[in-house]
Amino acid sequence: MLRQIRRVIQFVALPLLTIAAASAFAANARDCSISQADERLRIKACTELIQENPRNIAAYMERGTAYAVTFEDDRAIADFGAAIILDPRNILAYLMRAGCYNHRGSPDLAIEDSNKALALDPKWPGAYFSRGNGYSRKGDHDSAIRDFNKAIELSPKSAFYLSVRARVHADAGELIKAIADYDKAIELDPKSTQYLVFRGKAYERNGQTDRAITDYNKSIELNPKSVIAFHARGLANEQLGRKQEAIFDFRAALSINPNFKESEDGLKRLGAAP
Repeated sequence: MLRQIRRVIQFVALPLLTIAAASAFAANARDCSISQADERLRIKACTELIQENPRNIAAYMERGTAYAVTFEDDRAIADFGAAIILDPRNILAYLMRAGCYNHRGSPDLAIEDSNKALALDPKWPGAYFSRGNGYSRKGDHDSAIRDFNKAIELSPKSAFYLSVRARVHADAGELIKAIADYDKAIELDPKSTQYLVFRGKAYERNGQTDRAITDYNKSIELNPKSVIAFHARGLANEQLGRKQEAIFDFRAALSINPNFKESEDGLKRLGAAP
């Protein structure tokens, strides 16, 4: 489950940047903009625009974003690279490509692109986030924290940046700092069910399982369809020896997503049927 959560965290930046891309380029590439909900149709429309005009930066950006959203990293990287060739000062293209490099597992290239973006504008918080994410993937927690600190300094109301810094603190074993960052993130975004689950996991690692369950309860209250909240609460109940409560939670997770193997495994451990 944690691996799935981290994948979401690592790629959340791309939808955020996609919004910026849409506002910046929609006028020139409206036929393949983010308003096109079907990514395949969006890619097709952008490809037609590029065929008509191979120097259409907006179409490369939009198609690259569509590829990124569908996790086709190499194709996205190629499109953002084409946009950079046409406009070497395109900060957004560097950051979008950096996001894909990070997701693909090439953090050094992500850091390199982030540095290029920062050379163009040292006050862009997304560039510090992107570089920090690269450092985090390399296991360089100190450098990652420095970059996330700067991103938060430039964007102090960003619950997302706080949650990412919290994750790095947790990875480094600094659970009190992680919990403090999640506290701030939840204060800024009290309806985020994910931040509650993340804080709950930090509480568990810190030996505060009852407080973790309180967070999972709140997450489920806010979103009764949250698979990860039910599963996390099931694990916590299992840890506390609350067998029936754990069985209930694992079954609840499976009722929402019958393919959620982690909860199925939990029931097997407890000798219960799905």
